[in-house]
Amino acid sequence: MSLVTTKFRLSAVSTAILDQLPDGVASYEAVRHNGFITDFKLVYANALFQELMPADCQLAANEQMLTGDADKTARWQPIADHCKEVVETGQTVNYSLSDSLFPSTNLRISPITDGVLITIRDTPQPAPDGQLQWITNVLNASLGNIFVYEAIRDENGVIQDFYIRFANEKAVQDVKTYMGKEAIGNTLLDIYPQSREMGQFNHCVRVIETGEPFRLEIYYPKPQVWYDTSITKLNDGCIVTGMEITARKRSELRLKEQNELQHRMVFELRQSNENLRQFAQVASHDLQEPLRKIQTFGDILQNQFEDNLADGERDMIRRIQRSAKRMQMLIKDLLAYSQLASQRDPFEPVALNDVIRDVLSDLEIAVSEKNATVQVSHLPTILGSPSRLRQLFQNLIANSLKFKKANQSPVIQFAARLAAANELPATLHNQTTSSFWLISVTDNGLGFEEKYKDRIFHPFQRLHDTSAFSGTGIGLAICQRVAESHGGAIDVSSQPNVGSTFKVFLPVYQDKA
Repeated sequence: MSLVTTKFRLSAVSTAILDQLPDGVASYEAVRHNGFITDFKLVYANALFQELMPADCQLAANEQMLTGDADKTARWQPIADHCKEVVETGQTVNYSLSDSLFPSTNLRISPITDGVLITIRDTPQPAPDGQLQWITNVLNASLGNIFVYEAIRDENGVIQDFYIRFANEKAVQDVKTYMGKEAIGNTLLDIYPQSREMGQFNHCVRVIETGEPFRLEIYYPKPQVWYDTSITKLNDGCIVTGMEITARKRSELRLKEQNELQHRMVFELRQSNENLRQFAQVASHDLQEPLRKIQTFGDILQNQFEDNLADGERDMIRRIQRSAKRMQMLIKDLLAYSQLASQRDPFEPVALNDVIRDVLSDLEIAVSEKNATVQVSHLPTILGSPSRLRQLFQNLIANSLKFKKANQSPVIQFAARLAAANELPATLHNQTTSSFWLISVTDNGLGFEEKYKDRIFHPFQRLHDTSAFSGTGIGLAICQRVAESHGGAIDVSSQPNVGSTFKVFLPVYQDKA
């Protein structure tokens, strides 16, 4: 809608005609004080003039150029000065504004009766040489490749190739390095004959036909490089930008290979656990059944025929029974060890004081026979499996009772505190966001040299004479597996003839209730 004052009223037809002009047109009347021009007020403006005017500088009908706020007045001041010059001289002035009220527009100010007529033509001007050089410098400074392709069409208008109209310095260098050709002056298929098979050619055609930009990753086998490529329509051609991502893609491929290897290892581990589970079933039934028969027949021989047996024969029967008993213990411990890997009980809050109380109840006879003292301070509640934790602490107490000094009653002490970061075993060093309890189990037994401490947590590894101390060598391996299955670890410090301290690290339980 045009702006027309009551003083300068146009017919509807005249207004419609002016609104169709390719120029913005506005009429301003001089405002005088004591005969001198002090301002100009808007009398008429067609629709295009209003469209070209910035919103914060538009004037209403009869509004003056220099009566608004300070910013608005400052922007209109040079226009008002030229308008005053035109009225006083009667000469038309062409005024080019670059960074002022009307950016990238030209004004033509012509004299009319006691005022001016301003026309604005919104005509893009070609960039000056300095600006073109600046743009070229910016493109050449890019770390990526920039090409401008122009479509080459046959007589039917079908795109057959692309003429390379522009390439920045990085693109020119890469084409020369990888392809041994010059970019400028060649066509896409001259430089990359395989671009049809690789898809780049077809994507460029699709972008030109649809106007929709496209992005893809392209691998060039000959130089063995990857580019992250974007294609954007430009007239009857396109702009193709590419950033080399070879290092990133190689890292991604290595990561993919590692993930595939990890998945294979997980599958093999699951298969191994399944085999272990099946072995546990065999051990729990098929092996124990003949073993029970050996024990039964040994008992029959000892009880019913002992008087008829020679001393050597009785000794052989006792050896058979001891071996059968040891075999039974070994199967039982192997079964317990294998179940830790193949089965997992649901976790729940577990009060460790209750666990130790149950363990001491089970070991009451052994504790009494050894005349042992067990001191238990306040222990925390953790999230875990009650049955597995009983296995852990029962094996630790049994270990302390077994390896006691011959002339000294065992003293076993339980204590708990939060572990400091520098106390954590190496396997927990990456757990920087978790806190751990340190539950220590200290005894005054035989102890051992610490250089052997890694061995004792391996199955069947024993430091002491097997003839003097019974057992299968699996108990501490079970302790380690239980601790690890709870997200923790176990460590030990020891001195020969002084005693040992087993340190169990378990995650702090955060009760969210």
